[in-house]
Amino acid sequence: MKTMRKQIYKKAYWLLLPFLPLALANTFLVKEDSKNVTAYTPFATPITDSKSDLVSLAQLDSSYQIADQTIHNTNLFVLFKSRDVKVKYESSGSNNISFDSTSQGEKPSYVVEFTNSTNIGIKWTMVKKYQLDVPNVSSDMNQVLKNLILEQPLTKYTLNSSLAKEKGKTQREVHLGSGQANQWTSQRNQHDLNNNPSPNASTGFKLTTGNAYRKLSESWPIYEPIDGTKQGKGKDSSGWSSTEENEAKNDAPLSTGGGTSDNASKFTKYLNTKQALERIGILFDGDGMRNVVTQLYYASTSKLAVTNNHIVVMGNSFLPSLWYWVVERSATTDSSSKPTWFANTNLNWGEDKQKQFVENQLGYKETTSTNSHNFHSKSFTQPAYLISGIDSVNDQLIFSGFKAGSVGYDSSSSSSSSSSSTKDQALAWSTTTSLDSKTGYKDLVTNDTGLNGPINGSFSIQDTFSFVVPYSGNHTNSSGSSGTIKTAYPVKNTEKSTVKINSLINATPLNSYGDEGIGVFDALGLNYNFKSNQERLPSR
Repeated sequence: MKTMRKQIYKKAYWLLLPFLPLALANTFLVKEDSKNVTAYTPFATPITDSKSDLVSLAQLDSSYQIADQTIHNTNLFVLFKSRDVKVKYESSGSNNISFDSTSQGEKPSYVVEFTNSTNIGIKWTMVKKYQLDVPNVSSDMNQVLKNLILEQPLTKYTLNSSLAKEKGKTQREVHLGSGQANQWTSQRNQHDLNNNPSPNASTGFKLTTGNAYRKLSESWPIYEPIDGTKQGKGKDSSGWSSTEENEAKNDAPLSTGGGTSDNASKFTKYLNTKQALERIGILFDGDGMRNVVTQLYYASTSKLAVTNNHIVVMGNSFLPSLWYWVVERSATTDSSSKPTWFANTNLNWGEDKQKQFVENQLGYKETTSTNSHNFHSKSFTQPAYLISGIDSVNDQLIFSGFKAGSVGYDSSSSSSSSSSSTKDQALAWSTTTSLDSKTGYKDLVTNDTGLNGPINGSFSIQDTFSFVVPYSGNHTNSSGSSGTIKTAYPVKNTEKSTVKINSLINATPLNSYGDEGIGVFDALGLNYNFKSNQERLPSR
């Protein structure tokens, strides 16, 4: 009898085997390509076969990459952009920016919505594709861009010993530019950079003109035109004395390993400037950079957030987000319902504040007594914040950013120091914004006061958090000194004027958020957990 029962039980087990995969599907998914078993739970990162599969599902070519992705109401939204994109612009005309259709350069960025088409596992199917078009701009935007200087943080991959920030100088000073060549030795020695490059040194460059830097294989600084129309050559090489040239050679041995014996290995772990710029998203054609509008379009389509009715796309934390897109999810591609709204915010929250912001944060200098040279009259879109985080929670858009150009400022209160006029402005900020209606989104697009000013209509700032990030010892109060990295902690908005601020290098606000507040990770990995109406205290 017992033997018969065992046989019946065995048969029952065999009958249940076909249902075993269904039982396990709720716990584990097996990826056939890697043969790895991956635990699957709700709210986990969506499991897909590969990024290339999503690209092909979106009917895009292999030049497209995933810039950002998020899940909203079980659907997957992916922001794609192509490194082959080319945008051209003219110096006149009402619509002087367009995609370059030559050389297969017409490859705009897209937001693609996918839905899961199976009840077992995940199989994505494309629902809708949104193209992020270039905006209409005023005919004089070209002139504005020519006068825009971006203060760019340099990474550890940048050979930057000759590009130390000159104490007390504003961003209008492009190092090793006109009149600066003969100051290179003193600049380098002043900041104690005569042996190894400092990872905290910074430089400025004009986006439409070029970037001053030095290549491993060159014996003098290079001035590389950013539009790629000319080959980068040594900047005023004939003006360099033999002593300076020899010092440069010794300081920057050839990439093949040349140089004198005492410093032949100084730069072996540093990549050249092209590689460093590529790390932050600068596009190249061979050795030449793409033009400035291409760079800015590519940078501005980097961050994605989705709410019930809209898709919002902004830029990244390295280059200015000059445009952002607010896309109605119900939009169609016909002319009566354009899928993209272009932001047209202006820096006009007061002439004095605007002028101060533009000059100190962007390096754009007004040259006349009138306002004909400020960004308001030029219809300059989107205040130049570096967007470092964007997402949505409970149909509210959450985004954060910090002002371009606020790296490397000295914290001295001396009138000769640039920080005396910028110390109150160089605070990064994170904000939770209430955008739960179409009216609110329209206010985001049409607001006239800038993202950090009063917002009209239903677009309201719920809370704003200010914080300070570590700064380099190269920019301490004592002239010529250098030392370890120092850290300043978050402060209340009412106390910010008493805080000495130096640098926002690699600040990454908004890594986490939710009921417990907004989490911010600074360059040293300290976790600041900000809660509404409470002291802003750091936590580990």
